[in-house]
Amino acid sequence: MRLNNLKWAFPIVFVAVCVAFLAFKPAPAKLAETTLYFKYQPSSNFKSTSVTSNSNWQLVTPSATCEQETNDVACSFSITVQEDDKASYLTGSSPSSRVEIQANGSGDYYHVTDVLDDVTPSNDLSPDIANIERP
Repeated sequence: MRLNNLKWAFPIVFVAVCVAFLAFKPAPAKLAETTLYFKYQPSSNFKSTSVTSNSNWQLVTPSATCEQETNDVACSFSITVQEDDKASYLTGSSPSSRVEIQANGSGDYYHVTDVLDDVTPSNDLSPDIANIERP
């Protein structure tokens, strides 16, 4: 009788273990992130079209960025991106067209208000923006 019970129990246990194994899904691993730091290069042109032009921003080290003072004119910003996607956010040492720089201000004095991912708007770039007083 015991052997007959084992004959049925073993397949049932085997199927239960297989179902449990297939149902288990580990949490997705968090991808490595990196922060890119950019500084505004023109020292006297703070018009809207210049501030939002990606070619006027250059990749710099964290120590070369500005410290937030006031929202008069643009100075620097940083974005956090996935390490394996870093190249898509760069064109040489400037932000690529994927990086949308938004500005606000008036006349000849604009500052950065936000930095967005133009390709995947749901991506949070966690921008850290530093604007300074007019020079």
